[in-house]
Amino acid sequence: MAGFMLKYFLVPLVVIIIRLVVFIYTWITLPIYFLYQQPWKRLDLAKQCGARLSNKGRWSDQAPGERIGTNFIEYERFAEVPYHPLMDCKTILEALMVCKKLYPSDHICQGYREILDEEIQYDSNGKPIMVDGKMLRKYKLSEYRWQTMNETIELMYALGRGLSAIGLQKGDSVVVYAEAGRHFLNSVLATNCFGGKVVTLFNTLHDDGIIHAINETEPNFIITSFELVDRVSRLIDQCPRKRTPPTFPKHVKLWLYSDLQEMGRSEKYYQLEASPLAPEEDYIIMYTSGTTGTPKGVVANGIQVKESAMGCGQVVRDVIMDGPNHTYIAYLPQAHILELSIELFLLIGGVKIGFGTPFTLNESAPGLVQGQICDLKLLKPTVMTAVPLVLDRMKKEIYTKLAQRTPFSKDIFDCLLEYKTYWTQKGYQTPIVNKLLCSKVQEQFGNRLQYMVVGSAPLAPNLQSLIRNSLEVTLIQGYGSTETMGGVMCMDFHDLSFGRVGAPLNGVRVRLIDWPEAGYSINDKPNPRGEILIGGLMITRGYYKLDDQTTLNYFNENGFRWFITGDIGEVFPDGTFKIIDRKKDLIKLANGEFISLGKIEAALKGNQYVDNVCIFADGIINGLVALVVPNQRAFTDLAIKKFGHDTRMTFYQMCSNELLINYIHENLISTGFENQLKPIELPSLITLCHEEWTPDNNLLTAAMKLKRVNIARKHSADVRNMFETLRNNPAQYVQKTKRQKLQS
Repeated sequence: MAGFMLKYFLVPLVVIIIRLVVFIYTWITLPIYFLYQQPWKRLDLAKQCGARLSNKGRWSDQAPGERIGTNFIEYERFAEVPYHPLMDCKTILEALMVCKKLYPSDHICQGYREILDEEIQYDSNGKPIMVDGKMLRKYKLSEYRWQTMNETIELMYALGRGLSAIGLQKGDSVVVYAEAGRHFLNSVLATNCFGGKVVTLFNTLHDDGIIHAINETEPNFIITSFELVDRVSRLIDQCPRKRTPPTFPKHVKLWLYSDLQEMGRSEKYYQLEASPLAPEEDYIIMYTSGTTGTPKGVVANGIQVKESAMGCGQVVRDVIMDGPNHTYIAYLPQAHILELSIELFLLIGGVKIGFGTPFTLNESAPGLVQGQICDLKLLKPTVMTAVPLVLDRMKKEIYTKLAQRTPFSKDIFDCLLEYKTYWTQKGYQTPIVNKLLCSKVQEQFGNRLQYMVVGSAPLAPNLQSLIRNSLEVTLIQGYGSTETMGGVMCMDFHDLSFGRVGAPLNGVRVRLIDWPEAGYSINDKPNPRGEILIGGLMITRGYYKLDDQTTLNYFNENGFRWFITGDIGEVFPDGTFKIIDRKKDLIKLANGEFISLGKIEAALKGNQYVDNVCIFADGIINGLVALVVPNQRAFTDLAIKKFGHDTRMTFYQMCSNELLINYIHENLISTGFENQLKPIELPSLITLCHEEWTPDNNLLTAAMKLKRVNIARKHSADVRNMFETLRNNPAQYVQKTKRQKLQS
């Protein structure tokens, strides 16, 4: 009874009182804030963040495939970027030489934490615990140890000379398959500066993907890390095309990283000179994570790498002009173009780069021993990148901590967040709310964070609002792909919108084209919609040894290179874009309506009890079903506290419990309505999966995206049973969803 009174009477009453006080204060002080803050100036700047319409027409026979005769509109934008000496550099080596002149010899450059001790964690059955496809270890770490710019360049040169000493020839392929960190970045630099062609692989790629990439590129060398040596040894015999197969123990020569550097410093090889590839030669082959099947190698030359860096310069222009005063935390996989391009640019821009890992990033990270300070608090970064998956976890961590404080904390937090979101979009700042709302959250990020760049997947508007406003940071959401060599659209610093990806970067052209089958048209009201095409000098050459795929997805028009993204976009009157769908995620229901599986999954993954979700549709009925992987900690707490389940109940038993399944289902429906999903877009039935989805069990890609076909195959019986139930009584479940909407 006391709990009921607290939840349904006392907490709402306190929130109403707070809202009333805030309302009275706001309207009394609004004239003062209006004159002092001059919000119209921020609104004017926000209106200047978009692109302009530069071309409109109908494609002739130059259009690829079925797009002949399609209507299109084209947008461009030019943003003023202050001059920087690095803009004149044509290769990475040139840029590094400019760095030596720009910054003092003792300029701090790269930081890392040394592992002092580690211990593998086991479950109650004696099996190693796996997190994100990796064996969970608890680490005892040192403080950050720093290298200067001169030391970094010297180490890079030493490694490059060492590779040349053991046989690296100009144009040779060098696979970099390693854990993220300074050695990965320095290996890319050393290989390029001494004429090698870098091949990057995600360290979480499935075995088949690794074997495929090695066989396809036929590398002379593989650079790997200690954690992955055993895996390379196990797979190498399945790579017969490798020209010089490594001996474990016979036919591969194993060199330690430090031995190669020492060799490069020796008198015999010290005089070897760097010989970088020409800008028009192929610099890098980046393998995708394999969302739709076998990973594809995307080939880029030096010109495309430079254009990608110039794009980064526009995104972080305020940072780069004051580089030495900024610190960046690097923890995402460098085999991902978002992370690699930003790290390369910030390195040569003088920004201090401190390396961390997702396992030691924040206070709740699973890899920290008791009493160990996390990477964020120790490094105190001013700049970081993030992907929606990481931000989802941060959001859940924020609400977990709020729930541990007082019964009022979450509702008061949501109230203040809503208030701040409303007024910041009107051009105002909220200094009092910032002190109440942001200080504790900022503390978790080291108290100095100013800029956050988000990419890799669409970011839900409510998640973007929460992170931006609770951290009081400039949150920049971008859009791009491996095929476009990174970001090609990005929000401006002054953009006040949520859920959009901004406007094209300098030198980028963005087209929207009709897709009649799904009802998307450039003549749609209120805003034009269509499939997105990207053009510019940064568009890569194509897919390695996949001419048919390259022809299908790339084309040249009037000397301009274009990539067909497969994404559906919407352009607003101010010239900013929003990603609204992806072609391969659109499913037609029995009533002819298209729904986006990816959009629904992105919305539902924000639920506190959910780690992952996969939506399925059947073309002969108007209903969806879902497989849901619960968040183990939150779900277990729910089972014990709300339903009083025995703590000895296994996770598998919890996932099979009807009461818990119904509760999670209702909770998901509420989350869907909070994210403006329609009733037809919500799952009518769900099944809870007790087994985590990871790259290791081939249910996620190396970039942690769903492998929908593999998930459907593994859980085929569950999906089949849900659709059979839905088919036998569809009206019952549709009515249930509508009732839940009314309750929400």
